[in-house]
Amino acid sequence: MFPIRDFEARFREILERMDELRDGAGAAADDMDELNANFEDALFVIECTGADDEDWREALSDALDEFEDLCVAYRGIEGAVPGLAEAAGRLEMAVQLARANL
Repeated sequence: MFPIRDFEARFREILERMDELRDGAGAAADDMDELNANFEDALFVIECTGADDEDWREALSDALDEFEDLCVAYRGIEGAVPGLAEAAGRLEMAVQLARANL
């Protein structure tokens, strides 16, 4: 069985880090606000998805697609936000791990 709740916890931890980084983002704070809000939306999809749902794989795959898009966007501003490169790398690894387990 796919460990949805384990990945939910992992993504939540990364979002918490992204929120911390937003506080020190300076001029990129508005960008971080928008990206973190999109992150929260994708995470909400995972929260609402259960392994017993008929379309759980599709819902999870859609959320992972959104996380992949967010990785690209975070990478686009990582030079302006100290620590963002490491956090974006963690997000990329979590997405890859989740896809491998699908």
